[in-house]
Amino acid sequence: MQSLHPVGAAASTQRETELLLREVVQRLEQSATLNEKTKQIQEWPEEKGTLNGEIQDLKDMLEDRQETDPPRRTAQPRRRIREVEMLDRIRQFQEREEREHLRNWLEVEKQRLDTDCMDWLFLERQCFRFEHRAGLPHTID
Repeated sequence: MQSLHPVGAAASTQRETELLLREVVQRLEQSATLNEKTKQIQEWPEEKGTLNGEIQDLKDMLEDRQETDPPRRTAQPRRRIREVEMLDRIRQFQEREEREHLRNWLEVEKQRLDTDCMDWLFLERQCFRFEHRAGLPHTID
């Protein structure tokens, strides 16, 4: 049963508003994590270039060794090149999967942040209306 006393109803509404505002603020603070993950995704091409350069250097070293070694040892460098290429494919697959996972996570977090912003605006308006009706000074900045 609702309280017929206007001050009790106002205090209850104010407590609810404060709780909702705290929840929205907490969600907005999570946007720092969102920004960090976005930065990581943007740094991947540079890391990939570095790793590709290292792989190419290894391939060149193996080719040089193959040219200088006697013919009886050519099977071993070829096998090593195949292993390096297979490891490179595995790494690329894992990177692709990780990027896809982070993109999905990022999209969900963006949607959640948009919702939180809309909630924040709604609560701010509700608080202003409540304060205006109660004759209180506006406290939300």
